[in-house]
Amino acid sequence: MPNYNFLAQREVPIAPSGGLHGPGPTVPTNEGALGESAAHLISVVIGLFTLVAGLWFLVQLILGGYAYMSAGGNKEKAQTASQKITHALTGLVIIVLAIFVVNLLGYILNIDFLNIGEAIQNLTF
Repeated sequence: MPNYNFLAQREVPIAPSGGLHGPGPTVPTNEGALGESAAHLISVVIGLFTLVAGLWFLVQLILGGYAYMSAGGNKEKAQTASQKITHALTGLVIIVLAIFVVNLLGYILNIDFLNIGEAIQNLTF
């Protein structure tokens, strides 16, 4: 399967190749499935957090812009709105840099952090 990463989320097939036959097992049925389940869970959580962070940035940016436009010449309100916009942009930069750093560390250490199941299976003590 090709390696597609979109905002820190790995591609996940929607249904098994044989089609859906009702609810699947909640417990892995073979040894390798535990790592795959953990990788899937981590990928979904990271993707959801990234999506929530992006939506939060958008909401804060819109609210800050509205507050800035409706300040009506009041310098305190305009400054508060400007700080809100700055904080939203700072948060977005932090999210983008975090994704970049994780990908960079994965490249340097030759570890695919988004495929943690493979790393779990390859652990040797």
